[in-house]
Amino acid sequence: KPYMELAEKLGQFAAKLWFVGEPKQFFSIQFEYYGNLTGRDTRIVTQAALAGLISAFSSSGPVGLVNAPIEAKRRGFQVSELSSNDPVNYSNLIALEISGKNGEKHRLEGALSDGARLQIVKIDGYPIVIEPSKIMLVFANNDEVGVIRRVAEVLEDLNINIEKFALSDRNRDGT
Repeated sequence: KPYMELAEKLGQFAAKLWFVGEPKQFFSIQFEYYGNLTGRDTRIVTQAALAGLISAFSSSGPVGLVNAPIEAKRRGFQVSELSSNDPVNYSNLIALEISGKNGEKHRLEGALSDGARLQIVKIDGYPIVIEPSKIMLVFANNDEVGVIRRVAEVLEDLNINIEKFALSDRNRDGT
């Protein structure tokens, strides 16, 4: 059950982050399973991720587990699964890689830690540890003085509270 919830959240997050209103931009989705998930039947986990992904931009409401693969096929998405014993930093990593029709690729990785705490641990190569929530602000910027301050000021002017804050630097993990 926690793996299904993580997969669904990853699907929702990916859709909202990269494809809001533009689901036809992508055509293939690869789900990758590492660690404790290797060698297990992960079809239901993949279905949960597809349900989250498609529901995020479905005009007819949420897509269920049973209908998710059917809806993905109807939309022309190529869906694949990969299980790997390659060493990773988490004992139960789920990754999804989405390829766009224009050659664009995006990758999102998530894991369970501390029991069943859901975490997004990498976004397009940037290591980060964040818990998915309903409202999130995610942005990329050049590493220069004052950017974070300016973003915080805009949010303050709009009376938006920053409950949690996380930064990532792709260069810090050697990639």
